[in-house]
Amino acid sequence: MAKKKSKAVALSAELEEVVESIVKGAAKTGGSVTEDDIQVALAEIDVTDEELSDLYDAVRAKGVDITTAGGGAPTGLARAGHASHGGGGETPHRR
Repeated sequence: MAKKKSKAVALSAELEEVVESIVKGAAKTGGSVTEDDIQVALAEIDVTDEELSDLYDAVRAKGVDITTAGGGAPTGLARAGHASHGGGGETPHRR
């Protein structure tokens, strides 16, 4: 059986700083953050759908669970939820 190749995520230095900030925050709250926490962290940064997806993947890769604002189960936004953003993957979003 062939192993699934993992995509190497190359984030900009600015987004790497955001990931580290989110991970530090998660360490203080039991290892999870909400989608709202991520949106606040990205408030002044324009990101494309692909960059947002990569950021979510990078946060998860560091062992952080991403939950909904109500504290529900981890979401699949980074994989499935982008269709609601237009789906093209190139549209910049101000968060």
